[in-house]
Amino acid sequence: MSTGFRGYTSRAMVQHRLSSWVAALRGLPWLFRVALRVALTSLFALGPAATICYWLAVGFVTEAWPWLLWGETYLELAENMRVAGRPVIFGMLLVLFWWLLGFVMEPRDTKAPFWVRALLFPPKLIWVAVVAVCLLGTLPLVTVAGVRAVRNWPPRTDHLLQENCGHCHSPYRPQHYIKSADGWTKTVRRMIDRNGAPVSEEDAAKITKWLQDYRGFSDSWMFRAKCLRCHGESHLKEVSRTAEEWAYVVDRMYWLSPFAYRADQREQLKRHLAAELSVPPPPEGTPEREALDRRLELQAACNPCHSISLVLEDGAMENVRAMVQRMSEKSPSFVPPERVDIYTEWLKELPTEPEAFWDLFPHDVLLELD
Repeated sequence: MSTGFRGYTSRAMVQHRLSSWVAALRGLPWLFRVALRVALTSLFALGPAATICYWLAVGFVTEAWPWLLWGETYLELAENMRVAGRPVIFGMLLVLFWWLLGFVMEPRDTKAPFWVRALLFPPKLIWVAVVAVCLLGTLPLVTVAGVRAVRNWPPRTDHLLQENCGHCHSPYRPQHYIKSADGWTKTVRRMIDRNGAPVSEEDAAKITKWLQDYRGFSDSWMFRAKCLRCHGESHLKEVSRTAEEWAYVVDRMYWLSPFAYRADQREQLKRHLAAELSVPPPPEGTPEREALDRRLELQAACNPCHSISLVLEDGAMENVRAMVQRMSEKSPSFVPPERVDIYTEWLKELPTEPEAFWDLFPHDVLLELD
């Protein structure tokens, strides 16, 4: 007998047995069928339903971050899913399981009298609507959780992680974190140096690349998470800036929140802004290029120690040359003595209206007044 024929007969035997079991279930008295459905649904509720509910809820929240949502929107979603969402998902799973059991166990005859079928039509219609709502409610959750499963498969069984990372901790542990590309490079190097793990440079590079691809923040996501959570992208494009100007903006944001703008994150933001939002500098010799060079030189001279927006303080411009002279005496490498008069004139030319000033130097806040 050929292998294909044996496989066909095996499938036919399985189908025959399943059909026999279903027919036997449908032949039971209705009271036994109801009792059996109640018992099976109770067992489902006590075990698998809770696990599936957790998988769907966590999968939905996990996929919402960092790929789709961030900030307060994500926190609100996670809290709603944890408090109100999980009981609702649990209830929908029980409804669908009860419906599935009925689909398998209930007879398909329509021999009931017409008046009985007419009497049962409204509750059946309501039941169909409830099942439809539960199906529509769980479908996106199953889809998102499925995306999460695909995103993490086969990474969870990747042999490099099993063979190298599993010596000291669970090989699945990296799945619990999402870091920047530089962050994963440092993590892998730290694990090797700290634990003396016998990992070749070639394997270390493969592990790092895998982690960066599957569990890493992209430059575009970092931009969405750090910049677009407060600004619209159209707002960021209102004023044209060169890559060097954007770099100063990112560094000034680091002043406001050093932990939220680590060095590796700032480099990602600078790369994205340089590639997506920056414009080429104006041609040499044009008034626009002269104004740009002045702004860049002022930022290089002032921003290492404080904000340029100090000029907006009441009375700050009354004796601006004395202020610049004082800065030169403190830090001549940033403010050379021969540039004191030039910087004084440039500072006097800056706009004193806050909105016009922030257009030139966004996020250059008066930190000393905070």
